[in-house]
Amino acid sequence: WMLKSDVDQPLHSLRTERFLLNTQENLHVYLRDMIKREAGATENVIFKGTKIIGSFKGKLTISGAKVEDFKGSPEAKRYIKDLSISLGVKIEDTQRIQEDKDWDVSEFYIKTNPGAI
Repeated sequence: WMLKSDVDQPLHSLRTERFLLNTQENLHVYLRDMIKREAGATENVIFKGTKIIGSFKGKLTISGAKVEDFKGSPEAKRYIKDLSISLGVKIEDTQRIQEDKDWDVSEFYIKTNPGAI
């Protein structure tokens, strides 16, 4: 599965190429078994050549997109960030949102009443 223009390209350039394959792409259907085996579930995946270097659950939102349950290398995470910037899509940091939801009430009290300790 490749573009006609890539047929004559040397293989070494194909081994370093990165791309994101989402669950809605037809190619994802053909690679579903491999993706399940390597990523543990049918998720969006980041390839570097023929190897999966990251996976995540993704959602489109009104303001951009969410990346949830990211698993993978720092290179894969950086690729998602760089790709979103190049496409002009804002990525919500769901890990940060979860941390904000999980903060402790006593921690809030101490922060807002510094003389209380």
